[in-house]
Amino acid sequence: GDFARVGLTYVDASHQNSELSMDDNSLKGVLSGDMNTGGGGNVRKIMVRLSDDSPEDGKGGALLLRQRVFIDGVEHPEIEPLVEGGVTRMGLLEASGGDIVTLTYDVQNDFRAGVADQITDFKEIRKIEVGLVLANDYKVKAASNMQTNATGAPAYLLVAKAPGNITDASNQKYIRFQYGVPSGNEVGGITLELPDVGGFNFKGEYAVNRRFRRFPNQNIRKNQALATDRSEALYATASQSIYPWFAYGEIFSMDPEYSTSMFIPDGRGFVDYENEKTYLYEFVEDNDDQDRYPDWSRRYTGVYSGDLPDREVFPGLDENNDLISDFNQNGNNQPDYAEPFLRYDVDPPEFLFGADMNNNTVIDRFENDTEPDYPYKRDHRGYNIYTGVEITPGSRLMIGYLNEHLISSDRKNRSAYGLLTLHKDFPRQHLDIQFMEFVRRVRDNIPDHLIQWVQPPFSSGGLQDFSDPLIAQHAFIHTTYLEIEYSEFLPFKNKFKYETYHQRGSQTAGKRDEKFFGIINKADYKIPVGGSLYFWPKWKQLFQYRRPTNPRVLRTKELSEIFSLLIRYQFSRQLWIHSGVEYEIFSNLQEKPDPPPPGFVDDFGKLTLAFQLSNTCDYLGYRLTSNAGIRRTRRSFEEESETNTVAFVSVFVGSEE
Repeated sequence: GDFARVGLTYVDASHQNSELSMDDNSLKGVLSGDMNTGGGGNVRKIMVRLSDDSPEDGKGGALLLRQRVFIDGVEHPEIEPLVEGGVTRMGLLEASGGDIVTLTYDVQNDFRAGVADQITDFKEIRKIEVGLVLANDYKVKAASNMQTNATGAPAYLLVAKAPGNITDASNQKYIRFQYGVPSGNEVGGITLELPDVGGFNFKGEYAVNRRFRRFPNQNIRKNQALATDRSEALYATASQSIYPWFAYGEIFSMDPEYSTSMFIPDGRGFVDYENEKTYLYEFVEDNDDQDRYPDWSRRYTGVYSGDLPDREVFPGLDENNDLISDFNQNGNNQPDYAEPFLRYDVDPPEFLFGADMNNNTVIDRFENDTEPDYPYKRDHRGYNIYTGVEITPGSRLMIGYLNEHLISSDRKNRSAYGLLTLHKDFPRQHLDIQFMEFVRRVRDNIPDHLIQWVQPPFSSGGLQDFSDPLIAQHAFIHTTYLEIEYSEFLPFKNKFKYETYHQRGSQTAGKRDEKFFGIINKADYKIPVGGSLYFWPKWKQLFQYRRPTNPRVLRTKELSEIFSLLIRYQFSRQLWIHSGVEYEIFSNLQEKPDPPPPGFVDDFGKLTLAFQLSNTCDYLGYRLTSNAGIRRTRRSFEEESETNTVAFVSVFVGSEE
């Protein structure tokens, strides 16, 4: 209609058998080829692994009270597994922290010994189920001789895990699952959009994911025993704007086992269940930087179709969309904010402002992970609401509350926040002012680990694991940011950022308030001499003070004064030369320990001289730009000095348009 849009989605990936008729195949999948005959053609051993779903707390892990095995629906208490690992507590087996309990059911030998006399041959089995009475924070995985990796070792896949993080055995539960290997995965969903109903804008989606498993047996080609696992995901958002007021709310829930991936066999019909690169197909990709390459490595979907992952992932740091990091536009082994001359225009990322709603100290728009790009993270459930008023065009005041928790464990993120943004432009005075004040009262113990792009000086850069320091478990977070830009006569820019993590309650024990204080001042004045020559003096000042929460980590207090002079002379439209001199005075204002710890940088002076020749020409419809030059740097400490010389040649090819 004219006020609502409804969408339906269905996606399925399943194994089929071309030797069977269409009626005998199913969207739930059937097992054929090596999936049904590998590992000897029959299930000979089933392994069940119990572990702690929250091993980091070291307590209240999987507690096993009882186990049973069922053959074709009949209980067999006489079949006892081989038990390995774990700790016995009050007569019960427990796996806490890094402990693992493995139950191995030797199906073949038990039947040969005549233990299960209802069936004469284990090859006749159509279905095996395992019943477990469990308590506390358990995680259950299963494998068999038919479910392995490339070396033939068991490859365990998740069967069940406990909701929450119970440690007092009050959640005692009986779990009975049917063993099988993945045969299909389907996702069905419905979306609803109401663009403008009574002044409200509404959007919501509900999706159901069903994952199917079949019991492998080389003697059974159709009607194999089927097991189904079901997960749900949903979100709904609503917003209203009645100038100058606005409001927004959202609710969301993503089951932890929700999956949009499916194992696919190779040309032999074999599946290595531990090799995601080759044997996993994804409905939803991970592409946090939204470029043409997925961030992970999957068959037929990597860089240049060579199965290689995207090795340069820097979401939010490519605002000009040229597929090159804004912090390394010349593509060399130094970030631009640390490179002579270029660092005047590029500021270090720690001086940037942005929201960090998951409180892991990384601005949200710069975050990169290894998860599919769902609207919300798996295992998260909660809501977020905020309201505000537009004070003047471009200036807002808003307050909000975020409440989310993990479904599988007792971890929460509760945040009351307020944000004030002021932006005022004075065209006649050539002055632009931006001010942001962001305050949060937070209780957040949900770990949000990332894999972030990092480029230290003299390095080509790469992706590195980042662990959430969890410094906002009970904290008051305050961020102030001010930016002033003046563009007439003597162009000047100032950036000011002050951020604190004030620890509260029990978090004050063994921790201190984390603080960051940074100031950037810079000014330049371009002096033309005739039409072909100009002189361009520049000055930049950086001051930063950082005190980490961990008292064992050294605090930093540094001041840099950078003076530079650029000279450019243009011989013609195609040929010109650049030369420049830059001098930096670096002062470490922190008291120098004796002996100085690793990473402590003493005061120094740094002189850089550079010369570059540039030429452009047209060739076969393309514009070629060639740069050749030399740069010499001398850094002088109190008692020693070091010299570095770099010569370079680069050619850039682009369209004349």
